[in-house]
Amino acid sequence: MIIFHVLSYVFQPGTRTPCVCLSGNSLHLRCLILNCSIMLPAYLLTIDIIASTSTIDEKQFHEIVDPCLSHLDRLKRAFDRIPCKKSYSPPFGENDKSDDRWSVRGVVMISTGKTRGEYLLELYQSIAHLIMLELPDFEVKASINKLDFS
Repeated sequence: MIIFHVLSYVFQPGTRTPCVCLSGNSLHLRCLILNCSIMLPAYLLTIDIIASTSTIDEKQFHEIVDPCLSHLDRLKRAFDRIPCKKSYSPPFGENDKSDDRWSVRGVVMISTGKTRGEYLLELYQSIAHLIMLELPDFEVKASINKLDFS
């Protein structure tokens, strides 16, 4: 006779359907409550912020940009507890003069249904516009994509 112990409840991405992780006598099973063939689309917002001049140092760049990027964290945390991804890029060295300014890329990806996704796309556009208004002296680029899975 094998006795199973419930180790944890993990929610499937984009749903509230739990995956129950079971174990017992070196046997590990994962029981899915819902059919995994139903995949929700993911909505991706990418914000690139580039400093206006090369005279801004790292501390100044963070002081100016971080409050604006907090909008992305708040949006992401409305759906889950994971903050958005941010990647800071320092200026290139003296040998490479292609870009000698600080930059940051913030990425938010949220998976939700079609109806909520339409509203989310409008919210993405509004947040991107807000960040552009808050940083008029910076170069701000926004990209919004819908990813469908099949």
